[in-house]
Amino acid sequence: MDPDEIEDIADDVGYLVSIEPIKMSDTLLEINLKWDPTCWMSIDSNKDHATARIMEMAEKMPDNSDGIFLIRPSASQDGFFVLSISMGGRVHNCLIEYRAQPPPGEYEAGFAFLDTANYFPTLVDFVKFYSKYTLKEHNETLDTVLKYPAFPGLNATDYV
Repeated sequence: MDPDEIEDIADDVGYLVSIEPIKMSDTLLEINLKWDPTCWMSIDSNKDHATARIMEMAEKMPDNSDGIFLIRPSASQDGFFVLSISMGGRVHNCLIEYRAQPPPGEYEAGFAFLDTANYFPTLVDFVKFYSKYTLKEHNETLDTVLKYPAFPGLNATDYV
C-alpha cells in the first residue's frame, strides 16, 4: 500500500470519527478491546473456507460453539465485507457495507450491517460493539455476541 492510500484511509477514518454520534462514542469507550484484528480478519473472501475454519473450531468446543466469527471481504460485492459467525450448529454470513460518506439526507457513514442504524468508523469498533451487544437486532436468529475469533493468537494470513 503506498503512502497516499494510507493517507486517504486515515482521512476517511478521521472524518467518520468526527460524524460518529456522541452516544455511540461513549458506548465504544466503555467496551474493552478483546482481540487484535489479526485474530478475526481474513483476507480470503471464500465463504467455504470461512465456514470450514469456523466449524473446525466449533467441533473443538461443542458445548459452547455459538459466536465463533471472522470478517472477510465479500466475494460477490466489491467493497463490502462479510461477518461469518456460528450459531445453532451452522455458520451464518452477514453482509457489512461501507459508506465513506453518508448519502444525501442521511447522517450515518462507516461500517454497518445493511439496513441498520449502527455505523462504526472502523471494523475494530464494529467488533468491539458486537462483542458486547447481540446480533439479534440485525437478525432475529442470531441471538449471540461475537465471542471467539476464528484465528486466536494467529495471523489471519496463515489461513489463506
